[in-house]
Amino acid sequence: MDTRLDPLDCLDTDMMIKILTYVEEHSDLLSISAVSRSWRHFVVENGFFKQLCLRMRISYWSSTGQRNCEVPETLIYKLASNICVISEISIKPFEAFFQEGLPIYSARGMRFRLGHPKSPIDLKNFPVKEPCDDKFIWTYTSEVFQMAQKNSLQMFKLPKPVLCIGGYLQIELLGRIQTQELDGFVSHIQVLGLPLAPAFDVEILDQSGNFVLKQYLQSDNTPVNLPEYKPPSVTTFGWSDEDESDDEF
Repeated sequence: MDTRLDPLDCLDTDMMIKILTYVEEHSDLLSISAVSRSWRHFVVENGFFKQLCLRMRISYWSSTGQRNCEVPETLIYKLASNICVISEISIKPFEAFFQEGLPIYSARGMRFRLGHPKSPIDLKNFPVKEPCDDKFIWTYTSEVFQMAQKNSLQMFKLPKPVLCIGGYLQIELLGRIQTQELDGFVSHIQVLGLPLAPAFDVEILDQSGNFVLKQYLQSDNTPVNLPEYKPPSVTTFGWSDEDESDDEF
């Protein structure tokens, strides 16, 4: 009689996790997750794909999976300057090299908003996984841009440069191409524009949007020069959903 035992039934969870942390190839991890539904659930539930990506220095953001492809998602970023002029935003969706068929998790479309918080925000204690639209005032909302399902940096140029007072950017992802336990992956984001600091800064006074524009002078009372605009030659940054770094121009 052929008796087959499933290691998931024979070994405790800590031992199985210890064993799978030694897997170093994404193809091997993909094969393990294809053994059965229980193995796939174990691999995904314990974040082995994400851990492998981090060990390989592949960074990305991912959301919680949704059955409804029309549920929008939002990402909010603190820009490098409280007052700046934004001209274009580029986004690269993530290609899941560790999944069969190498699916690309792009949104169907996206919309951008610029603005400021209603009150001062402590970024270290900010609830990053909770709805927070009620904590911001968006002074600019873009049109909806269509996104291609390509593993490349896609540029979305605003109709005209926009002055961002407050230094916050929201990216709204509209419609999902793929659905699974984790979806809504983004690999890189690049924001192009001109920061007006250190020559200028703003202080938001109240929720109505009133603010004070501050101009800083040099020691000889001459204006501080604006930084020279230099378009980046490479993608400026990428991240995982555990990163806490601010965006850069």
